[in-house]
Amino acid sequence: VRRVLAQENWRRIGAGESVDAVRAVALGDAERAFDLLEAALPRYS
Repeated sequence: VRRVLAQENWRRIGAGESVDAVRAVALGDAERAFDLLEAALPRYS
């Protein structure tokens, strides 16, 4: 999950978005991704 999130951040920065703009979205994306993962694997959380 972390690798995929990081790759998306690098792609967006490489495409010209500012680090601050990417960071703002990335934090929410990471929260949602790990919330979904936690819900899908409750016995491991």
